[in-house]
Amino acid sequence: MTSGNLKNMEHYREVMGNLDCLDHVEQELKSLLEKQELSDG
Repeated sequence: MTSGNLKNMEHYREVMGNLDCLDHVEQELKSLLEKQELSDG
């Protein structure tokens, strides 16, 4: 995004949506890992 690779506002929104999805997946994975570590310990 900072390198100027965005074509237009629609592309920007798509990229931001993808980033939101990836952030959600990351948070879910962290939560699952934490639960797994607690149940193992």
